[in-house]
Amino acid sequence: MVEHRKTKRPAQLLAGVAVGLQLLLEPFSVLAAPGQLSGVRQLVATITPVATITPAVTITPEAALVRVLASSHLQAGWFAPAFLTQVSLAQVQQVIETLKVQLGLYRKTTAPQDGSYLVSFARGTVQARIHLDVQGRIDGLLFTNVHFTYLSRSAALAGLKRLPGHVSVLVLANGSPHVALNPDASLAVGSAFKLAVMAALKQRIDRLHG
Repeated sequence: MVEHRKTKRPAQLLAGVAVGLQLLLEPFSVLAAPGQLSGVRQLVATITPVATITPAVTITPEAALVRVLASSHLQAGWFAPAFLTQVSLAQVQQVIETLKVQLGLYRKTTAPQDGSYLVSFARGTVQARIHLDVQGRIDGLLFTNVHFTYLSRSAALAGLKRLPGHVSVLVLANGSPHVALNPDASLAVGSAFKLAVMAALKQRIDRLHG
């Protein structure tokens, strides 16, 4: 006895494959309804992945400012590339270190005042303005209005001694030395611009008499 098996038509097989593909590709968005598809090739071609949503950056401007002031080593990833093309990371680090040398250790940052933050150090305060781009990177940073709190004579003299280079200080009160630090050292007096003008003038005089 010969057994006859019923063979599925190609259209039925194609429909079954299309349904199977549709179930496997549920995480994707279908741009055409299954009834409008004429074959597997069309089904695959009309399916596109769902767009990946980039999570929003949650760091606040105040947190970004505190991170810069409290860290011993700054990271380039904290700053926008456009910012670093104008000011290098080493220059930003130098500004922060200069503030700490002059004002002491960083203590706290208070709430914004007219768009700026009041940054407190051990021996003074400074106003800071900061701006972040859409990715939470610093693209604007400014420190202004440095204010020194009262220092004792010994504390002020100790801070001067820690400065790099050659330092000479002499404060007289009624003709008598009140504060002295290397008072007999011979150092140039005047702004850098005046010294450059004097050097250029001396060079011209030397050429005229040479």
